[in-house]
Amino acid sequence: MMEKSKTKSVENVFNSIYTFMFIVLLGVVFWALNIGHIFTIICALYCFFCFLFNVLHFALFPPLIIAFFLNSFTDSSQYFFYGISIVIFLIGAFVFIKNNIRKNNNLTKGKMFIPFIFLSSALFIGGIFSEHFNIIASLSMFCLCWIAYLFYFFMLNFVENLKDKLSYFFIIVGVQIFAQLILLHISSGNFWNSILSKTIIEIGVQNVNVAAVYILFSMLSVFYLATKNKNYDYLFCLSAVGFFIINFVLYSRICTLVSLILLISGLIYIFVKSQNKKIFLIILSCFLSLAIITLVLFFNVIMDFAKTYISMGVSLNGRSQLWSWCFKKFLQNPIFGIGIISKEPVPAVSFPIFVLAHNTVLQYLTSTGIIGAMLASVFYIFKYKTIFQKNKLHDFYGIIGIIMIAIVGIVDQSPTMDIFIFIICCLFISICEKTSTIEKNATDSKNEPVADENKQ
Repeated sequence: MMEKSKTKSVENVFNSIYTFMFIVLLGVVFWALNIGHIFTIICALYCFFCFLFNVLHFALFPPLIIAFFLNSFTDSSQYFFYGISIVIFLIGAFVFIKNNIRKNNNLTKGKMFIPFIFLSSALFIGGIFSEHFNIIASLSMFCLCWIAYLFYFFMLNFVENLKDKLSYFFIIVGVQIFAQLILLHISSGNFWNSILSKTIIEIGVQNVNVAAVYILFSMLSVFYLATKNKNYDYLFCLSAVGFFIINFVLYSRICTLVSLILLISGLIYIFVKSQNKKIFLIILSCFLSLAIITLVLFFNVIMDFAKTYISMGVSLNGRSQLWSWCFKKFLQNPIFGIGIISKEPVPAVSFPIFVLAHNTVLQYLTSTGIIGAMLASVFYIFKYKTIFQKNKLHDFYGIIGIIMIAIVGIVDQSPTMDIFIFIICCLFISICEKTSTIEKNATDSKNEPVADENKQ
């Protein structure tokens, strides 16, 4: 009995959001000390025990941030640590599968299983008759696609209250990114100049534009939690304003625009539904007063922010050249495309061997051709058919998340552009699918005929 009690206590530790917060904090410390590769093993052990105690969400969330935000991958001697970490993680995943999959007869493949077959096939055959075709790259993308499916499958079958758990995850990650940004700006030697001149291009090895997308999810999450915690909704709204400011100084123009729309619409919605309108108005008055004082005292600094955005203009950062190159390659290989690797430099991308079109439609046409694009379209048709169900307004969390990804990904998001954002999109799909299933079951139970006791 005592042994069971100890086991339960340990399980509660790994099932605690505070333990996850501590792990993330530890990751930021190790990253700041430039020993993120050592933290990777610690994180893998944490994931292993989460698998062992069936705390699946905390086992699967860390890879979404550890891989690129908290590591640099600059030293090949560190690859040993990454390899050990992957092995530990996979052993934990195997233990979880062994303990749960075979015993559970109520598992569902999900509505997206067949669409994933089409999508992975499109990515595998892309560029198959092109001189650029790389079998290793194609197999890697095929496997990454099915890893994304496993995230979707596990969340669909084994994680309850996924919306709440994902919301807290994104808020924690938003704070993590903020802490990393502050440390990077301080280390630059000139804090304000660093912020105003957009000197920070990457966090870890992840582009700041991706960090801005994560901050968007943080904003969405605090608004969602505000609808659930009506007594303190104004505090969540203040947090949303804070996340908007973080996104603003990341200088990702499309994310800044989306976050502004989200901020305004979210604040209006929460205010209309709020039971604390007086507190809202007091906070708004204080905020406006503070904004006016800040404008007067720091007018030149604020104008510098504005000039930075104006100097960026409406340029496409070389994407017009990139899109022209991609379209040219598509015309040269219209049936199966050129694949996801190019033997000649791809213009205006960080890693010039990868075909990253920054436009989902053009991405599939260039990499997989007409055949691949048609196969991939099955995934997106089923995806939007799945998410646009008759969900209640407060269940729009997953739908809004997917729409935001579609906007910042220009039309949508392919796994070749950013596999982690694609995985997050799959998590949002699983939220919508679970919500739809729960509502359908509730409706069916209401419609079941009630036995007439007088007839018995």
